[in-house]
Amino acid sequence: MKSITYKIAPPSNFSDSEKGVFLNLLILQNKVTNPTILKIDRCSILGVCKIDDEIVSIAAIKPKTNSDFDSEKAAIENMRTEFKLELGYCFTLIAHTGNGYSSSLVKYLIEEVEENLMASTELRADNVMSRILIKNGFSQFGNPWKSKIHGGSLGLFLKFKK
Repeated sequence: MKSITYKIAPPSNFSDSEKGVFLNLLILQNKVTNPTILKIDRCSILGVCKIDDEIVSIAAIKPKTNSDFDSEKAAIENMRTEFKLELGYCFTLIAHTGNGYSSSLVKYLIEEVEENLMASTELRADNVMSRILIKNGFSQFGNPWKSKIHGGSLGLFLKFKK
């Protein structure tokens, strides 16, 4: 039987090997501009799902992307100061999608944060991430915008702590 475990902790609690796998998955995801270990180390919290000690899914709480609030993107500049952190870097290996690993990581990560969170994701009918965000209390705000990485439409999702 497979062993499924989750690790939710600051980057300092992850080994160089774990961070290397996290980086490789970010590169494979192909949605992050210039992914590096430095970007991973800047995160507040990392989350990974392991199956038999193999990392198959990742996510993180990281510093917010300020530009997502700009007039060229979501166009809600007045809300920018209400957010410091972003849920991001969510990715699951294709062979392991549909098992709830990303959904669980998102749930575990947001339980660790006591402040407002933002996230941005593609606005496609088949994008599971937008459904995961909504299930976890996020709502879409502002205008959609075109991604410079993949050309699709992106949306800004916000979650307000009560």
